[in-house]
Amino acid sequence: MIFDIKHAFRIVAALTLTIGSLAQAPARAEQNFVQDIAPIVVKNCIACHGERTALGGYRMHTLEAMMRPGASGRSSVAARDAEHSLVYSRMVSTDIDKRMPQGGEKLPPVMINAIRMWINEGAKAPGVDPKVPLVKLMGPRSHPAAPVTYSAPPPLAAVAFSPDGNTIATGGYREVLIWNRATGALVKRAGGLPERIRAIQWLNADQLVIAGGIPGEYGEAAVVSVKAGRRTGVLTTFPDVASSVAVSPDGLRVAAGCADGSVVCTELATAKPLWTSKVHADQITGLAFSANGQFVASTGRDKVVKVYDATDGTLYTTYNGHNRNNGRYRGQAPVFAIAPDGTAGFVTVGGGQWIQTWNPEKAKAETGDAGDMETRFFTQGHTRYAEHGLSGDVFAMAIVGTTAYVAGESGSIQKVNLASDEKSKEVGKQVDWIYGLAASPDGKWLAAVGFKGVLQVIPTDGTTTGTAWVAAPVASSAPKPRTKQK
Repeated sequence: MIFDIKHAFRIVAALTLTIGSLAQAPARAEQNFVQDIAPIVVKNCIACHGERTALGGYRMHTLEAMMRPGASGRSSVAARDAEHSLVYSRMVSTDIDKRMPQGGEKLPPVMINAIRMWINEGAKAPGVDPKVPLVKLMGPRSHPAAPVTYSAPPPLAAVAFSPDGNTIATGGYREVLIWNRATGALVKRAGGLPERIRAIQWLNADQLVIAGGIPGEYGEAAVVSVKAGRRTGVLTTFPDVASSVAVSPDGLRVAAGCADGSVVCTELATAKPLWTSKVHADQITGLAFSANGQFVASTGRDKVVKVYDATDGTLYTTYNGHNRNNGRYRGQAPVFAIAPDGTAGFVTVGGGQWIQTWNPEKAKAETGDAGDMETRFFTQGHTRYAEHGLSGDVFAMAIVGTTAYVAGESGSIQKVNLASDEKSKEVGKQVDWIYGLAASPDGKWLAAVGFKGVLQVIPTDGTTTGTAWVAAPVASSAPKPRTKQK
Protein backbone atom coordinates (compact mmCIF):
# COMPACT_ATOMS: atom_id res chain seq x y z
CA MET A 1 0.00 0.00 0.00
CA ILE A 2 1.20 3.47 -0.90
CA PHE A 3 1.40 6.42 1.30
CA ASP A 4 4.07 9.11 1.29
CA ILE A 5 3.83 12.91 1.03
CA LYS A 6 2.30 12.74 -2.45
CA HIS A 7 -0.18 9.98 -1.71
CA ALA A 8 -0.88 10.69 1.99
CA PHE A 9 -4.38 10.80 3.39
CA ARG A 10 -5.80 14.32 2.95
CA ILE A 11 -7.64 14.42 6.20
CA VAL A 12 -7.11 16.26 9.47
CA ALA A 13 -7.85 14.23 12.59
CA ALA A 14 -7.54 15.17 16.22
CA LEU A 15 -4.69 13.16 17.73
CA THR A 16 -5.12 11.92 21.27
CA LEU A 17 -2.03 11.68 23.47
CA THR A 18 -1.51 8.06 24.49
CA ILE A 19 1.08 8.21 27.23
CA GLY A 20 -0.95 7.09 30.20
CA SER A 21 -1.58 9.64 32.90
CA LEU A 22 1.46 11.81 32.18
CA ALA A 23 -0.58 14.88 31.24
CA GLN A 24 -2.75 14.63 34.34
CA ALA A 25 -0.40 13.48 37.08
CA PRO A 26 2.53 15.41 38.59
CA ALA A 27 6.04 14.39 37.58
CA ARG A 28 7.52 11.47 39.47
CA ALA A 29 10.22 11.96 42.11
CA GLU A 30 12.69 10.44 39.64
CA GLN A 31 11.99 10.20 35.95
CA ASN A 32 11.87 6.81 34.25
CA PHE A 33 13.21 7.14 30.72
CA VAL A 34 10.99 4.50 29.11
CA GLN A 35 7.79 5.46 30.91
CA ASP A 36 8.17 9.24 31.20
CA ILE A 37 10.59 10.54 28.57
CA ALA A 38 10.42 8.25 25.54
CA PRO A 39 6.65 8.81 25.03
CA ILE A 40 7.15 12.58 24.95
CA VAL A 41 9.94 12.30 22.41
CA VAL A 42 8.10 9.82 20.19
CA LYS A 43 4.91 11.86 20.20
CA ASN A 44 6.42 15.28 19.67
CA CYS A 45 9.96 15.03 18.30
CA ILE A 46 10.87 12.12 16.06
CA ALA A 47 8.70 13.20 13.13
CA CYS A 48 11.33 15.91 12.51
CA HIS A 49 14.28 14.29 14.31
CA GLY A 50 13.92 10.61 13.44
CA GLU A 51 16.00 8.05 11.60
CA ARG A 52 14.97 9.24 8.13
CA THR A 53 14.41 12.95 8.83
CA ALA A 54 16.98 14.86 10.84
CA LEU A 55 16.31 18.59 10.86
CA GLY A 56 19.36 20.47 12.04
CA GLY A 57 21.33 17.25 11.72
CA TYR A 58 19.82 15.96 14.97
CA ARG A 59 18.04 12.65 15.56
CA MET A 60 16.06 11.42 18.55
CA HIS A 61 14.80 7.99 17.46
CA THR A 62 17.17 6.21 19.86
CA LEU A 63 18.78 7.15 23.17
CA GLU A 64 22.17 7.01 21.50
CA ALA A 65 21.04 9.48 18.83
CA MET A 66 19.51 11.81 21.43
CA MET A 67 22.83 12.17 23.21
CA ARG A 68 24.75 13.22 20.09
CA PRO A 69 24.99 16.91 19.12
CA GLY A 70 23.31 18.08 15.95
CA ALA A 71 24.76 20.28 13.22
CA SER A 72 25.26 23.17 15.65
CA GLY A 73 27.74 21.14 17.72
CA ARG A 74 26.06 22.26 20.94
CA SER A 75 25.35 19.71 23.64
CA SER A 76 21.93 18.17 23.06
CA VAL A 77 21.67 16.55 26.47
CA ALA A 78 24.15 17.76 29.09
CA ALA A 79 23.69 15.46 32.06
CA ARG A 80 22.74 17.36 35.25
CA ASP A 81 22.57 20.66 33.35
CA ALA A 82 19.21 21.14 31.64
CA GLU A 83 19.77 24.87 31.09
CA HIS A 84 22.73 24.09 28.83
CA SER A 85 21.02 21.21 27.05
CA LEU A 86 19.74 22.20 23.62
CA VAL A 87 16.82 19.76 23.85
CA TYR A 88 15.46 21.55 26.91
CA SER A 89 16.38 25.12 25.97
CA ARG A 90 14.58 24.80 22.64
CA MET A 91 11.44 23.54 24.37
CA VAL A 92 11.28 26.61 26.64
CA SER A 93 12.52 29.21 24.15
CA THR A 94 10.45 32.38 23.88
CA ASP A 95 11.54 32.73 20.24
CA ILE A 96 8.75 31.00 18.32
CA ASP A 97 11.11 30.36 15.37
CA LYS A 98 13.51 28.43 17.61
CA ARG A 99 11.07 26.78 19.98
CA MET A 100 10.40 23.09 19.61
CA PRO A 101 8.25 21.40 18.45
CA GLN A 102 8.74 23.70 15.49
CA GLY A 103 5.54 25.27 14.23
CA GLY A 104 3.46 23.59 16.93
CA GLU A 105 2.05 24.45 20.32
CA LYS A 106 4.44 24.72 23.23
CA LEU A 107 4.60 21.47 25.17
CA PRO A 108 2.54 21.34 28.39
CA PRO A 109 4.48 22.31 31.54
CA VAL A 110 4.27 18.78 32.92
CA MET A 111 6.16 17.42 29.89
CA ILE A 112 8.77 20.17 29.91
CA ASN A 113 9.28 19.61 33.62
CA ALA A 114 9.72 15.88 33.07
CA ILE A 115 12.47 16.53 30.49
CA ARG A 116 14.17 19.04 32.80
CA MET A 117 14.10 16.68 35.79
CA TRP A 118 15.39 13.74 33.75
CA ILE A 119 18.38 15.74 32.49
CA ASN A 120 19.15 17.23 35.90
CA GLU A 121 18.97 13.78 37.46
CA GLY A 122 21.79 12.72 35.16
CA ALA A 123 19.89 11.74 31.98
CA LYS A 124 19.88 8.16 33.22
CA ALA A 125 18.29 5.22 31.43
CA PRO A 126 19.29 2.08 33.35
CA GLY A 127 18.85 -1.15 31.44
CA VAL A 128 18.02 0.61 28.16
CA ASP A 129 19.83 -0.46 25.00
CA PRO A 130 20.84 2.92 23.54
CA LYS A 131 20.63 1.60 19.98
CA VAL A 132 17.02 0.33 20.17
CA PRO A 133 14.36 2.66 18.70
CA LEU A 134 12.32 4.37 21.40
CA VAL A 135 9.12 3.00 19.88
CA LYS A 136 10.41 -0.53 20.46
CA LEU A 137 11.34 0.29 24.06
CA MET A 138 7.80 1.47 24.75
CA GLY A 139 6.19 -1.67 23.34
CA PRO A 140 2.69 -1.80 21.83
CA ARG A 141 0.44 1.18 22.39
CA SER A 142 -3.04 1.20 23.82
CA HIS A 143 -5.21 3.03 21.31
CA PRO A 144 -8.22 5.24 21.97
CA ALA A 145 -11.64 3.91 21.06
CA ALA A 146 -12.98 4.64 17.61
CA PRO A 147 -15.53 7.47 17.38
CA VAL A 148 -19.17 6.40 17.56
CA THR A 149 -19.87 8.33 14.36
CA TYR A 150 -17.59 10.11 11.92
CA SER A 151 -17.99 13.75 10.99
CA ALA A 152 -16.87 12.85 7.47
CA PRO A 153 -15.91 9.67 5.61
CA PRO A 154 -12.15 9.12 5.96
CA PRO A 155 -10.03 8.09 2.98
CA LEU A 156 -9.75 4.29 2.84
CA ALA A 157 -6.64 2.31 2.03
CA ALA A 158 -7.40 -1.23 3.17
CA VAL A 159 -10.04 -3.69 1.98
CA ALA A 160 -10.34 -7.50 2.10
CA PHE A 161 -13.01 -10.16 1.53
CA SER A 162 -13.75 -12.70 4.25
CA PRO A 163 -12.92 -16.36 3.45
CA ASP A 164 -16.55 -17.07 2.49
CA GLY A 165 -16.79 -13.90 0.40
CA ASN A 166 -19.97 -12.75 2.14
CA THR A 167 -18.46 -9.89 4.13
CA ILE A 168 -15.85 -7.24 3.44
CA ALA A 169 -13.44 -5.64 5.90
CA THR A 170 -12.37 -2.04 5.43
CA GLY A 171 -10.05 0.14 7.44
CA GLY A 172 -11.65 2.92 9.45
CA TYR A 173 -10.46 5.50 11.96
CA ARG A 174 -8.93 3.45 14.80
CA GLU A 175 -11.02 0.46 13.76
CA VAL A 176 -11.89 -2.13 11.15
CA LEU A 177 -15.44 -2.20 9.82
CA ILE A 178 -17.14 -5.35 8.53
CA TRP A 179 -19.80 -4.95 5.80
CA ASN A 180 -22.35 -7.30 4.27
CA ARG A 181 -21.32 -7.64 0.64
CA ALA A 182 -24.85 -8.06 -0.70
CA THR A 183 -26.74 -5.44 1.34
CA GLY A 184 -24.07 -2.94 2.37
CA ALA A 185 -25.14 -3.24 6.02
CA LEU A 186 -22.54 -2.63 8.72
CA VAL A 187 -22.15 -6.01 10.41
CA LYS A 188 -19.43 -5.43 13.02
CA ARG A 189 -16.91 -2.89 14.28
CA ALA A 190 -13.54 -3.88 15.77
CA GLY A 191 -11.99 -0.88 17.49
CA GLY A 192 -9.09 0.20 19.67
CA LEU A 193 -6.72 -0.06 16.70
CA PRO A 194 -4.04 2.24 15.26
CA GLU A 195 -5.25 5.58 13.96
CA ARG A 196 -4.87 4.69 10.28
CA ILE A 197 -5.31 1.21 8.86
CA ARG A 198 -3.15 0.62 5.80
CA ALA A 199 -3.56 -3.11 5.13
CA ILE A 200 -5.88 -5.98 6.08
CA GLN A 201 -5.69 -9.72 5.48
CA TRP A 202 -8.06 -12.37 6.81
CA LEU A 203 -6.57 -15.30 8.73
CA ASN A 204 -9.82 -17.25 9.14
CA ALA A 205 -13.55 -16.62 9.57
CA ASP A 206 -12.97 -14.68 12.81
CA GLN A 207 -9.46 -13.25 12.73
CA LEU A 208 -7.77 -10.54 10.72
CA VAL A 209 -4.22 -9.29 10.65
CA ILE A 210 -3.86 -5.53 10.13
CA ALA A 211 -1.07 -3.01 9.56
CA GLY A 212 -1.32 0.66 10.43
CA GLY A 213 -0.22 3.48 12.70
CA ILE A 214 0.66 7.15 12.53
CA PRO A 215 3.12 8.32 9.83
CA GLY A 216 6.51 9.28 11.21
CA GLU A 217 5.62 8.20 14.72
CA TYR A 218 4.36 4.65 15.29
CA GLY A 219 3.23 1.52 13.49
CA GLU A 220 2.12 -1.99 14.31
CA ALA A 221 0.97 -5.27 12.83
CA ALA A 222 -1.73 -6.84 14.98
CA VAL A 223 -4.28 -9.65 15.11
CA VAL A 224 -7.93 -8.62 15.42
CA SER A 225 -10.93 -10.76 16.40
CA VAL A 226 -14.11 -9.83 14.55
CA LYS A 227 -16.26 -11.65 17.10
CA ALA A 228 -14.60 -9.94 20.07
CA GLY A 229 -14.51 -6.61 18.24
CA ARG A 230 -10.98 -5.79 19.36
CA ARG A 231 -7.26 -6.37 18.96
CA THR A 232 -6.18 -9.68 20.49
CA GLY A 233 -2.44 -9.52 19.92
CA VAL A 234 0.38 -7.37 18.55
CA LEU A 235 2.89 -9.09 16.28
CA THR A 236 5.42 -6.26 15.94
CA THR A 237 5.80 -2.50 16.30
CA PHE A 238 7.63 0.04 14.16
CA PRO A 239 8.97 3.61 14.48
CA ASP A 240 6.83 4.62 11.49
CA VAL A 241 3.47 3.59 10.07
CA ALA A 242 3.15 -0.08 9.10
CA SER A 243 2.21 0.03 5.42
CA SER A 244 1.67 -3.58 4.39
CA VAL A 245 1.12 -7.10 5.66
CA ALA A 246 1.21 -10.61 4.20
CA VAL A 247 0.41 -14.06 5.58
CA SER A 248 2.40 -17.14 4.48
CA PRO A 249 0.54 -19.79 2.47
CA ASP A 250 0.71 -22.21 5.43
CA GLY A 251 -0.76 -19.56 7.74
CA LEU A 252 2.09 -19.81 10.23
CA ARG A 253 4.00 -16.58 9.58
CA VAL A 254 3.17 -12.93 9.03
CA ALA A 255 5.42 -10.43 7.30
CA ALA A 256 4.85 -6.72 7.87
CA GLY A 257 6.40 -3.79 6.02
CA CYS A 258 7.02 -0.27 7.30
CA ALA A 259 7.39 3.17 5.79
CA ASP A 260 10.92 3.25 7.23
CA GLY A 261 11.96 0.57 4.72
CA SER A 262 12.02 -2.39 7.10
CA VAL A 263 10.32 -5.80 6.90
CA VAL A 264 9.69 -7.97 9.97
CA CYS A 265 8.60 -11.60 9.75
CA THR A 266 6.87 -13.00 12.84
CA GLU A 267 5.58 -16.37 13.97
CA LEU A 268 1.83 -15.92 14.12
CA ALA A 269 1.06 -18.21 17.06
CA THR A 270 3.67 -16.76 19.43
CA ALA A 271 4.48 -13.30 17.97
CA LYS A 272 8.12 -14.45 18.04
CA PRO A 273 10.23 -12.38 15.61
CA LEU A 274 11.81 -14.65 13.01
CA TRP A 275 13.79 -12.11 11.02
CA THR A 276 14.11 -8.44 10.19
CA SER A 277 15.49 -6.86 7.04
CA LYS A 278 16.05 -3.26 6.03
CA VAL A 279 17.46 -3.05 2.52
CA HIS A 280 15.07 -0.65 0.79
CA ALA A 281 16.22 2.92 0.22
CA ASP A 282 12.69 4.29 0.58
CA GLN A 283 9.22 3.41 1.84
CA ILE A 284 7.84 -0.10 1.52
CA THR A 285 4.56 -0.01 -0.37
CA GLY A 286 3.56 -3.66 -0.76
CA LEU A 287 4.39 -7.13 0.48
CA ALA A 288 3.65 -10.72 -0.57
CA PHE A 289 4.71 -14.32 -0.02
CA SER A 290 5.24 -16.40 -3.14
CA ALA A 291 2.54 -19.01 -3.64
CA ASN A 292 4.97 -21.82 -2.78
CA GLY A 293 6.08 -20.06 0.43
CA GLN A 294 9.72 -19.92 -0.64
CA PHE A 295 10.04 -16.15 -0.92
CA VAL A 296 8.83 -12.91 0.59
CA ALA A 297 8.96 -9.86 -1.70
CA SER A 298 8.56 -6.17 -0.88
CA THR A 299 7.89 -3.31 -3.27
CA GLY A 300 9.09 0.22 -2.69
CA ARG A 301 9.18 3.80 -3.78
CA ASP A 302 12.86 3.19 -4.55
CA LYS A 303 11.71 1.57 -7.85
CA VAL A 304 12.81 -1.97 -7.01
CA VAL A 305 11.42 -5.16 -5.51
CA LYS A 306 13.46 -6.90 -2.83
CA VAL A 307 13.12 -10.69 -2.61
CA TYR A 308 13.98 -12.46 0.65
CA ASP A 309 14.37 -16.09 1.64
CA ALA A 310 11.17 -16.61 3.61
CA THR A 311 12.94 -18.80 6.17
CA ASP A 312 15.62 -16.44 7.46
CA GLY A 313 15.13 -13.13 5.63
CA THR A 314 18.37 -13.32 3.67
CA LEU A 315 18.20 -11.05 0.62
CA TYR A 316 17.81 -13.43 -2.31
CA THR A 317 17.78 -10.92 -5.14
CA THR A 318 16.64 -7.49 -6.25
CA TYR A 319 14.22 -7.23 -9.16
CA ASN A 320 15.01 -4.14 -11.25
CA GLY A 321 12.32 -4.49 -13.89
CA HIS A 322 10.64 -1.24 -12.82
CA ASN A 323 13.94 0.62 -13.05
CA ARG A 324 15.04 0.10 -16.65
CA ASN A 325 16.05 2.21 -19.62
CA ASN A 326 16.15 -0.28 -22.51
CA GLY A 327 13.43 -1.29 -24.95
CA ARG A 328 9.74 -0.59 -25.29
CA TYR A 329 8.99 -1.14 -21.61
CA ARG A 330 11.49 1.44 -20.42
CA GLY A 331 10.89 3.73 -17.50
CA GLN A 332 11.89 4.24 -13.90
CA ALA A 333 8.98 4.32 -11.47
CA PRO A 334 7.98 3.43 -7.91
CA VAL A 335 6.42 0.00 -7.38
CA PHE A 336 3.17 0.12 -5.42
CA ALA A 337 1.46 -3.29 -5.51
CA ILE A 338 2.49 -6.93 -5.58
CA ALA A 339 0.81 -10.34 -5.67
CA PRO A 340 1.98 -13.95 -6.09
CA ASP A 341 1.63 -15.38 -9.61
CA GLY A 342 0.59 -18.87 -8.49
CA THR A 343 4.08 -20.45 -8.43
CA ALA A 344 7.34 -18.98 -7.16
CA GLY A 345 6.89 -15.72 -9.03
CA PHE A 346 5.25 -12.35 -8.55
CA VAL A 347 3.10 -9.80 -10.37
CA THR A 348 4.00 -6.15 -9.75
CA VAL A 349 2.72 -2.74 -10.83
CA GLY A 350 3.16 0.93 -9.95
CA GLY A 351 4.24 3.87 -12.05
CA GLY A 352 4.53 3.29 -15.77
CA GLN A 353 2.09 1.63 -18.15
CA TRP A 354 2.69 -2.08 -17.59
CA ILE A 355 2.00 -4.91 -15.19
CA GLN A 356 5.05 -7.15 -14.86
CA THR A 357 5.06 -10.91 -14.16
CA TRP A 358 8.45 -12.34 -13.23
CA ASN A 359 10.34 -15.10 -11.41
CA PRO A 360 12.90 -14.43 -8.63
CA GLU A 361 15.20 -17.26 -9.64
CA LYS A 362 15.49 -15.96 -13.20
CA ALA A 363 15.80 -12.41 -11.93
CA LYS A 364 18.74 -13.48 -9.77
CA ALA A 365 20.42 -15.20 -12.73
CA GLU A 366 20.13 -11.97 -14.71
CA THR A 367 21.67 -9.78 -12.04
CA GLY A 368 25.22 -8.62 -12.75
CA ASP A 369 27.54 -5.69 -12.36
CA ALA A 370 26.32 -2.20 -13.13
CA GLY A 371 28.30 -2.06 -16.36
CA ASP A 372 26.33 -4.70 -18.24
CA MET A 373 23.17 -5.26 -16.22
CA GLU A 374 20.90 -3.10 -18.38
CA THR A 375 21.99 -4.80 -21.60
CA ARG A 376 21.77 -8.36 -20.26
CA PHE A 377 18.41 -7.70 -18.64
CA PHE A 378 17.09 -6.36 -21.92
CA THR A 379 18.43 -9.18 -24.11
CA GLN A 380 17.84 -12.07 -21.69
CA GLY A 381 14.87 -10.72 -19.73
CA HIS A 382 12.13 -13.22 -18.93
CA THR A 383 9.55 -10.75 -17.63
CA ARG A 384 6.11 -10.75 -19.24
CA TYR A 385 4.54 -7.31 -19.66
CA ALA A 386 0.83 -6.52 -19.89
CA GLU A 387 -0.31 -2.99 -20.68
CA HIS A 388 -3.01 -1.79 -18.27
CA GLY A 389 -4.14 1.35 -20.09
CA LEU A 390 -4.36 3.57 -16.99
CA SER A 391 -3.05 7.09 -16.73
CA GLY A 392 -1.16 8.03 -13.56
CA ASP A 393 0.20 5.75 -10.87
CA VAL A 394 -1.38 2.38 -10.10
CA PHE A 395 -1.76 1.81 -6.36
CA ALA A 396 -3.79 -1.39 -6.04
CA MET A 397 -4.07 -4.78 -7.71
CA ALA A 398 -6.12 -7.97 -7.34
CA ILE A 399 -5.40 -11.22 -9.17
CA VAL A 400 -8.00 -13.79 -10.29
CA GLY A 401 -6.31 -16.63 -12.16
CA THR A 402 -4.52 -15.06 -15.12
CA THR A 403 -6.54 -11.85 -14.87
CA ALA A 404 -5.33 -8.76 -13.02
CA TYR A 405 -7.55 -5.93 -11.86
CA VAL A 406 -5.69 -2.68 -11.25
CA ALA A 407 -6.64 0.82 -10.07
CA GLY A 408 -5.07 3.99 -8.81
CA GLU A 409 -4.72 7.69 -9.46
CA SER A 410 -7.14 7.81 -12.39
CA GLY A 411 -10.04 6.30 -10.42
CA SER A 412 -10.61 3.69 -13.13
CA ILE A 413 -10.57 -0.07 -12.47
CA GLN A 414 -9.07 -1.98 -15.40
CA LYS A 415 -9.29 -5.69 -16.21
CA VAL A 416 -6.08 -7.02 -17.77
CA ASN A 417 -5.37 -10.49 -19.18
CA LEU A 418 -1.84 -11.38 -18.06
CA ALA A 419 -1.55 -14.34 -20.44
CA SER A 420 -2.41 -12.61 -23.71
CA ASP A 421 -2.14 -9.31 -25.54
CA GLU A 422 -5.86 -8.68 -25.18
CA LYS A 423 -6.64 -4.99 -24.70
CA SER A 424 -7.50 -3.97 -21.13
CA LYS A 425 -11.10 -3.14 -20.24
CA GLU A 426 -12.60 -0.75 -17.70
CA VAL A 427 -14.90 -2.53 -15.25
CA GLY A 428 -15.44 0.18 -12.66
CA LYS A 429 -14.87 3.84 -11.87
CA GLN A 430 -14.63 6.13 -8.86
CA VAL A 431 -14.44 9.92 -8.80
CA ASP A 432 -11.11 10.04 -7.00
CA TRP A 433 -7.97 8.01 -6.31
CA ILE A 434 -8.44 4.31 -5.53
CA TYR A 435 -6.06 3.04 -2.84
CA GLY A 436 -7.29 -0.50 -2.19
CA LEU A 437 -8.59 -3.36 -4.33
CA ALA A 438 -9.54 -6.95 -3.39
CA ALA A 439 -11.07 -9.98 -5.10
CA SER A 440 -13.41 -12.44 -3.40
CA PRO A 441 -12.03 -15.97 -2.86
CA ASP A 442 -14.31 -17.36 -5.57
CA GLY A 443 -13.20 -14.68 -8.02
CA LYS A 444 -16.74 -13.40 -8.62
CA TRP A 445 -16.50 -9.99 -6.92
CA LEU A 446 -14.18 -7.02 -6.63
CA ALA A 447 -14.11 -4.48 -3.82
CA ALA A 448 -12.49 -1.06 -4.27
CA VAL A 449 -11.88 1.75 -1.76
CA GLY A 450 -10.23 5.14 -2.03
CA PHE A 451 -9.99 8.77 -1.08
CA LYS A 452 -13.73 9.50 -0.97
CA GLY A 453 -14.35 6.76 1.60
CA VAL A 454 -16.62 4.80 -0.74
CA LEU A 455 -16.69 1.00 -0.87
CA GLN A 456 -17.55 -0.20 -4.37
CA VAL A 457 -18.48 -3.84 -5.04
CA ILE A 458 -18.36 -5.01 -8.66
CA PRO A 459 -19.08 -8.43 -10.21
CA THR A 460 -16.11 -9.63 -12.22
CA ASP A 461 -18.34 -11.14 -14.93
CA GLY A 462 -19.51 -7.67 -15.94
CA THR A 463 -23.23 -8.42 -15.63
CA THR A 464 -23.91 -5.29 -13.56
CA THR A 465 -22.11 -2.11 -12.56
CA GLY A 466 -22.33 -3.23 -8.92
CA THR A 467 -23.14 -1.27 -5.80
CA ALA A 468 -21.39 1.43 -3.78
CA TRP A 469 -21.84 3.05 -0.37
CA VAL A 470 -19.98 5.26 2.07
CA ALA A 471 -18.02 2.80 4.21
CA ALA A 472 -18.11 4.72 7.47
CA PRO A 473 -20.56 5.20 10.35
CA VAL A 474 -21.71 8.66 9.31
CA ALA A 475 -25.18 10.07 8.79
CA SER A 476 -25.00 9.35 5.07
CA SER A 477 -23.63 5.84 5.46
CA ALA A 478 -26.88 4.01 4.63
CA PRO A 479 -26.31 1.81 1.59
CA LYS A 480 -27.07 3.50 -1.69
CA PRO A 481 -27.25 0.78 -4.33
CA ARG A 482 -26.68 1.90 -7.88
CA THR A 483 -26.96 -1.44 -9.60
CA LYS A 484 -27.73 -1.27 -13.30
CA GLN A 485 -28.43 -4.28 -15.49
CA LYS A 486 -26.57 -4.35 -18.76
